[in-house]
Amino acid sequence: MRKAIKRLLDIIGGTLALILLSPVMIWAAIKIRLEDKGPVMFKQERIGKDLKPFMTYKFRTMFMDAEARAQILFRDEQIKEDYEEGAKMKKDPRLTNIGAFLRRTSIDELPQLFNVLKGEMSLIGPRPLLADDAALCYGKYAGKVFVMKPGMTGLWQVMGRSDTDIEFRRKINLYYARKWSLCLDFWIALRTLKTVSKGEGAY
Repeated sequence: MRKAIKRLLDIIGGTLALILLSPVMIWAAIKIRLEDKGPVMFKQERIGKDLKPFMTYKFRTMFMDAEARAQILFRDEQIKEDYEEGAKMKKDPRLTNIGAFLRRTSIDELPQLFNVLKGEMSLIGPRPLLADDAALCYGKYAGKVFVMKPGMTGLWQVMGRSDTDIEFRRKINLYYARKWSLCLDFWIALRTLKTVSKGEGAY
């Protein structure tokens, strides 16, 4: 019953959010297109419930040649090591001007509302990760974390986001999977509003 209620809340909340935020999404799409004429959307395979892969949607925040720029950046062993440990660069030179703003405000993740309505994600849950990142972060515990659908927001996002290390992310998402309740989701939703409004840990 609780999971049915959670899905109903995802559908209602996702639909309302999509309607209310559609002007912001249209604005973001136009700004991305105008900056470098590249594609507006970025699609990437992530791990979902029961470790099944699915395609996530986000607004593109990086230059078209981001991969080539990454190879140059990773010549610095410290940057490469930090990146492989799950840390993000606070001033990533691969970000476009509008992309940096979209990251700071979390607007880049709004297209994931479509993933929510498709039933691939939830509004609240563990963070969707690449297969390699899921293995690095969770190891043998990945299956225990992804008994839940990944979420647009979750405990990780409201308790430090990119300022946290892998060990903390593992513990916090395992805690969510084990202790999940509708009350916990409600608390996370309220904390998300505060976190996003302040741009805490977003880069």
